[in-house]
Amino acid sequence: MKQTAITYFSRTGYTKRVAELLAARLDARVIAIEESSSRRGVRGYLRSAIESLRGVQPVIKDDGFYPEAHQLILIGTPVWAGRTSSPIRAFVRKHDWSGSELAFYCTMGGSGGARVFSELEQLTGRKPIATLALTDADLDAGRVEQKISTFCAALGKHELPSPLPLREVDPQVTV
Repeated sequence: MKQTAITYFSRTGYTKRVAELLAARLDARVIAIEESSSRRGVRGYLRSAIESLRGVQPVIKDDGFYPEAHQLILIGTPVWAGRTSSPIRAFVRKHDWSGSELAFYCTMGGSGGARVFSELEQLTGRKPIATLALTDADLDAGRVEQKISTFCAALGKHELPSPLPLREVDPQVTV
């Protein structure tokens, strides 16, 4: 089992691209958050913005994800109307984050990263060990290498909790 998990929701593919770039660097498990309904086209764009503004929690598919199985979890979201995407909001509220270290990343058309990170901190009840905000334009132009390197270095410098030791069993004692 990998000790780092990268979770994300992506409507247009930008947040997925970042998840894949990070996974290659961190040798991490990637978990895509999915819904049963589509967000394609203008209608999907408008629905996404409205849900984010209203704080809606859509129904997401069972992700089979257990935060306690990972030491470090990266949560990735696009910025919608200056806020966390509604599928990530639903995902975050679904789980208990008390046993893992967290880091947040987001993709955006222009701005909103700081607000999204503050919202994720409030939703998880955890301060992230690092954050990464990338614009779609920088991703398209390939200008993200330095930011990704700095983010990964910050993750590497943070001391993660040791895995729980296996309980030693006395061979003379039967349980």
